[in-house]
Amino acid sequence: MRIVRLDNFITPCSGGLRTALRELGAGYAALGHEPVLVMRGAADHDEQTPQGRVITLRGPVLRRRYAAPGEVLIVHCGRLSVEKRPHRSIDALARLRAAGVPAVLVVAGDGPLRPRLERQAAGAALPVAFTGFIPGRTAVAALLATADVVLAPGPVETFGLAALEALASGTPVVVSGSGALPEVIGGAGVTVTGEDFAGGVLTVLGRPAAQRRAAARAHAERFGWPAAVRGFLAAHAVAARVETAEEAVR
Repeated sequence: MRIVRLDNFITPCSGGLRTALRELGAGYAALGHEPVLVMRGAADHDEQTPQGRVITLRGPVLRRRYAAPGEVLIVHCGRLSVEKRPHRSIDALARLRAAGVPAVLVVAGDGPLRPRLERQAAGAALPVAFTGFIPGRTAVAALLATADVVLAPGPVETFGLAALEALASGTPVVVSGSGALPEVIGGAGVTVTGEDFAGGVLTVLGRPAAQRRAAARAHAERFGWPAAVRGFLAAHAVAARVETAEEAVR
């Protein structure tokens, strides 16, 4: 029988867990089974070992780059322009740090306000990392997925795709009560009235991590592109039409 095991969290320094997996795999193999272990690592690898087949898949390192163990990773993702109010994210970080929360902020994006925001963060000695524009969708998704909370403080969003992408990555979002975002995120995030985004972050962190991440992902699944296509067609009173093979060749 093939026995497939998926590691939940093995780090380069894991001792007991690695030992247990190794010995169990060797034991399964000795009894005639075909053990397979899938684990994360620095690079993709596939090898046969005394404990059976070990498949290593390259895992994301973004969180390790920005946050130490025990720190709260907050991400602001968007254009750094006036209408997005990115300074609110830095203000929220300052308030959280003042309240004793070990939070750090990653600002992903670029725009005309970046120099001013960098001065704001440096002047207050805040742990803010500015990544600039991230071109790859996979890299953006990995960053959003490794965050504890994503901030979307812009008050005039007509939809807010970045916030929805965060939910799809399993990360709850704190949004401004103005604009369309409260309707988009529903109960999968927190809506802030005024400037209390730090309070919104604390509300999110007060929820069990597994519960809030599952709720974020489940809510995002309601907004897939097929649903968007049907919605736009319905809004314009256009009936969906699927062309048959015979019609296509006429």
